[in-house]
Amino acid sequence: KTCTAYDTDETQKANMPIDINELRDYKGGDPAKWRKFMEQRFKPAAWVDEVIAEDEKWRALTKKKDELRKKVNQIQKEKITPKKKAKEDCTAEIAEMKAVQ
Repeated sequence: KTCTAYDTDETQKANMPIDINELRDYKGGDPAKWRKFMEQRFKPAAWVDEVIAEDEKWRALTKKKDELRKKVNQIQKEKITPKKKAKEDCTAEIAEMKAVQ
């Protein structure tokens, strides 16, 4: 096998992604260290701030999604299932659940 520049350990280390927890202050990360790292490699340090901002958006959306999922599960468990077991009409509850989704 012929060894190329892409096969070396140095190249693999240089192209490894940054663990997002390394950028999160509340997880013990140090964003300033990564800003300096980016500047040393002649890359924009603002990229670190952009990643942090996108991560905050992602976490907010994930939280909202989880809350909606919890509400849907609650409607199913507390309203729809008992009515289905009693063989009662539950179209209003199903519409409520679909409105949440």
